[in-house]
Formats: sequence, C-alpha cells, structure tokens
Amino acid sequence: MEDNKTLKSKIYTVSELNLEIRKNLESSYSYIWLEGEVSNFYFHDKKHMYFDLKDENSKIRVVMFHSNNKNLLFNIKEGLHI
Repeated sequence: MEDNKTLKSKIYTVSELNLEIRKNLESSYSYIWLEGEVSNFYFHDKKHMYFDLKDENSKIRVVMFHSNNKNLLFNIKEGLHI
C-alpha cells in the first residue's frame, strides 16, 4: 500500500521537470567553468558538436552549437582534456 506522501506527490510532465531544473540551475550557476576529458565526440554536418565531458566518476552530455563553437581557438577531439 502506498503511503500518503507518495499519493500527495506532484506528478510532473517532462516539460515541467525540465523547466524546474533549468530555473534551479540558472539561479545557482549563472556562469560556470567545467573541466574534463572529451569522449564520444561527434561533429554533426561539420557544424554542431556533441560529446561527453567526463572525469573519473561522472560524465555530462554536451552540445556545442555552431554559433558557439565556430570561434574556438583549438580543435575539440576525443581524449582532449579541457
């Protein structure tokens, strides 16, 4: 049998949850620097870059759109520590 806490919990849509996460991240981390190793690098149509940025314990998916990556002063590639 479910307890009252479970029954009274809000059920979020995917959009609602994404909005809540975005608001919380933006209010806590308006400007942030990350470092890690590039893995699973993929350059889509020679414009948008998709890759994981990882360390020894975790990884985060990254998308760099052409408008952001076109002026990079270095080439992102598999295994690069940035």
